[in-house]
Amino acid sequence: MEERTLDDCVEDLKWALTDPEIKAVYCVRGGHASSEVMDVIPKDLIARSKKPVIGYSDISVYHAAWTVAGQPSVHSSMSASFMDLPKECAEIQQHLVKGEAPGYRCEGSPYDRQRSAEGILTGGNVSSFLTVLDTDYNPVVTDKPYILFLEDVNVDMEYVNRCMTILKHKGVLENASGIVFGEWTDVAIECDTYSGNSRGGRFKSVADMISRQFTSELGIPVAFGFPAGHGEKNYPLLMGAEVRLDVQNGSYTLDWK
Repeated sequence: MEERTLDDCVEDLKWALTDPEIKAVYCVRGGHASSEVMDVIPKDLIARSKKPVIGYSDISVYHAAWTVAGQPSVHSSMSASFMDLPKECAEIQQHLVKGEAPGYRCEGSPYDRQRSAEGILTGGNVSSFLTVLDTDYNPVVTDKPYILFLEDVNVDMEYVNRCMTILKHKGVLENASGIVFGEWTDVAIECDTYSGNSRGGRFKSVADMISRQFTSELGIPVAFGFPAGHGEKNYPLLMGAEVRLDVQNGSYTLDWK
C-alpha cells in the first residue's frame, strides 16, 4: 500500500476543496493525524468550498473543523467499507448526501436520562475528538447549544473513564445541551485493571460507569446505544446541523430541522 505523507494529505484535501468538479470529500479511511492536517488547512477554505466531508473515526477532527467553519458534514462509513454496510444504512447515507436529513427512533436503555433538547450535533470518535480541544477548530467553544455524540473502539473501561474525565474537566459535558453515546465497539464489559471499586463499586458496562460517574447530575437528556461507530451498523449523522434529541421512557429520537 502506498504510504502517504502529511504533505500528501494536505495537498489532496486542498485540491478536493478547490476543484469545482468535486461536490463532496468522501474519505477512504480513518487512522490518525487528521489533527495535523487541520492545523494547516485554513477554515475559510472549508467555508468557501461549501462541500461536506464524509467519514468517521479520525475524520471526527474534520467534522469539528467543518462545524467551526459553519459547514455541515456527514458522520458515516467511508468508501473503503461502504459496500459492507447493511442496506438500510447505505440507503440513508445516499439520501443524506443528496440533502435529505434522516430521523431516528431508537430503543432506550436503563441508563438514559429523560429530557428534550436542541443544538448543533458535534463530536464523534472520543479519542479523536479530544485532540480538537484547545485548538482553533474546537466546535464546543461556542455560544450556540450543542448536542454531543461520542463513540470509540478497541479500548477498555479505564480508557473511557479517562476520556470522560478530560471532557468533564474541560467543561464539555457541563455545557452540552444533550449527549448521545454511540457504540463502544470491542470494549470489554469488565476490565481487569479497573473495577471501579474506588469510585462506587464494580460497573456492569461502559454505560453503567458513564451514567453513574458523569451524567447523573447534568440535568440534560442523555441516550445510550445509538447504532453508529465502528460496529457492523453505522447509521449516518448530520454533523454541524441543528438536531433535536428527545429521550422518553424506553426510547429516544434524533430529528434534524
